[in-house]
Amino acid sequence: MKTITLLCISPLLLLSFSMFAQPVWQSSTTSIGKTSTASIAKPSGLAAGDLMVVSLAYEKGSDEVITKPSSYTLIQQTNNSSDAGIAVYYKVAGASEPANYSWGLANGSKWSIAMTHLTNADPTNIVVNGNTGSGGSLSTPTITTIGADNMVMNFYTNKKDATYTMSGLQTERFDAPNTAEGQPSHAMSTYTKSIAGLTSIQSASPSETEKWVSMTVSIPQSGFALPVEMIGFTADMCDFGSICLNWATGTEINNDYFLLQRTTDIMNWENIGRIDGAGNSSDILEYEFVDDFDGYGLVYYRIVQYDFDGQFDISEVNSVQLPMRPLSSLKIFPNPFADQAKVEIQHQSPLSLDVYDIHGQRVTSMVRLDAESDYVARMQTKSLPIGHYFIRVGNDVEKVKKVR
Repeated sequence: MKTITLLCISPLLLLSFSMFAQPVWQSSTTSIGKTSTASIAKPSGLAAGDLMVVSLAYEKGSDEVITKPSSYTLIQQTNNSSDAGIAVYYKVAGASEPANYSWGLANGSKWSIAMTHLTNADPTNIVVNGNTGSGGSLSTPTITTIGADNMVMNFYTNKKDATYTMSGLQTERFDAPNTAEGQPSHAMSTYTKSIAGLTSIQSASPSETEKWVSMTVSIPQSGFALPVEMIGFTADMCDFGSICLNWATGTEINNDYFLLQRTTDIMNWENIGRIDGAGNSSDILEYEFVDDFDGYGLVYYRIVQYDFDGQFDISEVNSVQLPMRPLSSLKIFPNPFADQAKVEIQHQSPLSLDVYDIHGQRVTSMVRLDAESDYVARMQTKSLPIGHYFIRVGNDVEKVKKVR
């Protein structure tokens, strides 16, 4: 029989619901030059709350010093030595934005700049990574996206005025090489990552090869938040043959249920129970599941948390060392006991015992056994902390409690 308990620590369960919308590319503007100021016009149709993403490709890589507008936040800058670089920035649009924004380039690199207009985008949990190389196709780095329906933006540049042929999942959004000055190239593509996790490598073939930089940026959907915050998971023996699994959540968003799994070989996981999640909650919630298991030895447990949209997360693995099941021939009295207890076994054999705590850890060294006969011994337990324990003599096991 499985016992399921759901406890809410707060006297009032506060639920918070969020509407989710997939990020959408609306438009991009581009500009090229070689002056010490790279200016870019805002895209049309920009509204308060939309996301403005600016990418600046420049010639001199690590030799260039860039000054951004104060209202923009740098996502990442990646250089291929002193030959090429990309810097990407964002800003959430206000009610009124100027017609143009300018970036300063202290060492006068040739440049190509673009501003991309996204709707339904949230910059709170942006993930980014950069890559560099030389010659041939440009490949994107991989990143691990957070949440569903992220927009993945891939940026490319090299030390030529190359154009690009995109392959894979991506859709080209702009290709703006600085043809007037012969470098740099500058292109961007997007695709939607529907499920959280590792992105695939995308590639772009340039019309001319040189040293290059690529960057991958994932933009979460509007209203995104981490779905479930796990703040604890333990597995302990709560009675002989019963293992108590306890865990807690600090936040739940879109949480459908928890699936409890058990294995004895760390490879083949068995589903042993399911507990419904709270859906959406900002309280600390405690959960308990009791597994009645007839086996013994080392047993492993984990929790798989499922969202309503089918996405899932797997917890850390916890283990419990289970002694063999009790037989009737072992007696320990009194129980509970304080500093000592009498141990009696009803068949003749050398009397020795093992003591386990509720985590299944052997703590025999903390007790002393004084034999009174082949069948009876006095167990001295002054060094044993207060709590529940399992005493095993041969194949016989008894649950006991140390008090005071």
